[in-house]
Amino acid sequence: MERIGIKVKRMDSTTHIGSEIMKNKKPTMFEASKKVMGLMEELTARQIIVRLKDNGRKEVPTPRQLAQRFRTDKEIQVIKSKSKKDETIFLKIAE
Repeated sequence: MERIGIKVKRMDSTTHIGSEIMKNKKPTMFEASKKVMGLMEELTARQIIVRLKDNGRKEVPTPRQLAQRFRTDKEIQVIKSKSKKDETIFLKIAE
């Protein structure tokens, strides 16, 4: 008896995960934070959070989370305050 079968080619619906081809993903909190900043605009972490909320973002980072992430980001320059009580200012220097 001969086996009769159909060769099934698997079609993956989740191709290119992790690449720029998938465009229907929501930006991360930090990507959205960088998008609300204008080029060469000085903002504090609280001002960025207010803009995120005004744009309808439900999940927003804390000021400390923003400061930690922006310190390592090459697109954003961190201007530290002279006293501990003043807020740190972030300056977006590249798109």
